[in-house]
Amino acid sequence: MNWTVAALTEFVQRLMSKSNPMKPAFHAYKTGTSTNLTGDGTGYTVAYNAVLYDHHGDFDTSTYTFTAPVTGKYLFTTVNYTTSGARDHETWQLDFMTSNRNLLAYQVKDSSSVTLTEWCVNGSLVCDMDAGDTASVRLVVSGGTKDVNAIGDYGSGGNSCVFTGILLT
Repeated sequence: MNWTVAALTEFVQRLMSKSNPMKPAFHAYKTGTSTNLTGDGTGYTVAYNAVLYDHHGDFDTSTYTFTAPVTGKYLFTTVNYTTSGARDHETWQLDFMTSNRNLLAYQVKDSSSVTLTEWCVNGSLVCDMDAGDTASVRLVVSGGTKDVNAIGDYGSGGNSCVFTGILLT
């Protein structure tokens, strides 16, 4: 098939349009358990190393990063199941890290008074992104020892560390 530049341009524009049912959307998740990631203030980029779906191939499972293929407003959600052997951590924080800014999604301060060793850390935000901008999720736990773990599989095969995104407008 011979394509003219105009026909190919129109095809690509329709394919990438925001009204396309295959608009950018992804559901990434973490497999397995990673241990001793944070707790002492170390920032941990959550390792979402598998995808349930990725409509345009915009999520990189080796860098755990989404790259926006088109400019627009994107809804990002995340939930992360974590465990810790100690109960002495002061702050649990979850950030969406984007090319334009870092956005706080969740924070608990003075958590040392809480006697839990398991936390489900989650958040959602709408982010303004340009084509080529990136987004990832970072967990920072501080005030204690580096003994916080990210649990990828919970119970009967369910994913407990998930990062999703979709183009809204």
